[in-house]
Amino acid sequence: MKYIATPINCYNCRLICIYLQPMRRASNPKRIDWLFRQQLYQQRRQLRAAGIDKHRRRYSGGLIVRSIVHAPRVFRLIDEDNRRVLLHFLRMIEEQLLAKCRVKINFAETEELHPCGTLYFLAHIDRWRGLYGDKVSCNYPRDKVVEELFQHVGLLEQMQLSPRLTVSHERVKHWHFFKGSHATPQYWQQLMEGAIPDVDHPHRGMFGDCLNEAVTNVVQHAYEYPSGRRVRAPDSSWWMFSKPQDGKLFVVVCDLGIGIPAHLRDRPDLADYLAGRVWRDGKMIEAAVGSERSGTQLAHRGKGLPEMLDFCKNLSSGGLAIYSSKGSYRYSASDGVDRRGKFQRPIKGTLVMWDLPLEGQVVNHE
Repeated sequence: MKYIATPINCYNCRLICIYLQPMRRASNPKRIDWLFRQQLYQQRRQLRAAGIDKHRRRYSGGLIVRSIVHAPRVFRLIDEDNRRVLLHFLRMIEEQLLAKCRVKINFAETEELHPCGTLYFLAHIDRWRGLYGDKVSCNYPRDKVVEELFQHVGLLEQMQLSPRLTVSHERVKHWHFFKGSHATPQYWQQLMEGAIPDVDHPHRGMFGDCLNEAVTNVVQHAYEYPSGRRVRAPDSSWWMFSKPQDGKLFVVVCDLGIGIPAHLRDRPDLADYLAGRVWRDGKMIEAAVGSERSGTQLAHRGKGLPEMLDFCKNLSSGGLAIYSSKGSYRYSASDGVDRRGKFQRPIKGTLVMWDLPLEGQVVNHE
């Protein structure tokens, strides 16, 4: 071991003595250089963060950042995997908007658009534009069928993108999109006039009543708790898709309200009954479908969801599916069996889906 001699004043003998101490190993020059660089990097990060904060304080009234969010390949809500991806995509957009960032949606990877997921996405687009203005934009989809559909339902025009294609694909041109904030039959009158004569049902006129009940439930109950509290939304909006395909008519009605389970749990007349009970969302939806009581307590009002179920029980095939929060309720008309389901991630509002058989193979109610 090497030692280094250090002269010190000795207070005992009043002489300058030599103190021997072990010699420390010299530091590695590479490590000194690395530490110096890390210190510089840290200083640069602090200066950059300070500059960003200063810029944000100076322009706090506007949006200063644009974030690019990639859309999923499949827009679908009724299976767990695609549901997880779609909800994560929507949550990312919501978080960026809440952080006062502009958002640009990249549809480069989108290939499949199902009525349930597509309608749910379009409903969120309308809600965001009502809350944040035109802070959401997008690019043209790479898939031509996807671009045709977004052009057909007016999404590209809403995003200030000019139409480039002619809507002619068989998978697109029969889709019909309706939306509104009032329960006025004129919104879906075109659908009822074209679909009612072709539905394979002994009482076809009930289909129009079911649509009216579905939209009326949204306007009167979806966005307000029974106690009077309302959710944060521009208005009581609803959205509807219809699509005839393979001898069937698919109709989807969507809202972004509180959902059926939350509505039932907040009702004062059910508080004592639900106290101490663990009811999952699927069972709550089943209870709402089987309830004979009207939420408005008015004699002239219909039964809502029970009336929809009664209509589907007289179908030869198809059925009814209701999705709300983490739960689902499905009725199959072919075997007369109803099933409850549970998802890991909740959706906002309620999604009601009909699968109605048609007497003709292809029906175009344009």
